[in-house]
Amino acid sequence: MTELLRNPTVMQNLQNEVREIAKDSSNITEYDLERMHYLKAVIKETLRYHPPVPLLVPRVASKDVKIKGYDVAAGNVVMINAWAIGRDSVSWNEPEEFKPEIFLNSSIDFKGLNFELVPFGMGRRACPGAAFAVATIEFVLASLVQKFDWKLGFDLFAYTMFES
Repeated sequence: MTELLRNPTVMQNLQNEVREIAKDSSNITEYDLERMHYLKAVIKETLRYHPPVPLLVPRVASKDVKIKGYDVAAGNVVMINAWAIGRDSVSWNEPEEFKPEIFLNSSIDFKGLNFELVPFGMGRRACPGAAFAVATIEFVLASLVQKFDWKLGFDLFAYTMFES
């Protein structure tokens, strides 16, 4: 929600989509969610920009391997930095900007097949609750933007996180 509040155009686009698809329905349905492409893009971008777990579960190399020019000996612990992957300028154009549109006509998904988006890990050790988490996020976010108009009560950019 913070990124939506910081980006009112994205919030408005999302509300427009949700309210157009849900129309006068009081409750969002699974059928409605299937047609909400911008909602899915917003969620993917949020999980790219703010992964739920920045460092994925540590892995132990089972044999000597070379990864991108680095030698990793068997028995060494390897940690995947999902936060850094989501901010990689090689994989993403303007990675420090919140732009859900990059996912609109993209096949990139968080099912563990695309290594540029790994908020739930990948392979056999990926989060077993990822599908449930995404379905829950879709339903809750769509319901929140359908039923409420969200705005900040202050100028967000007038405040910084720096101590004075």
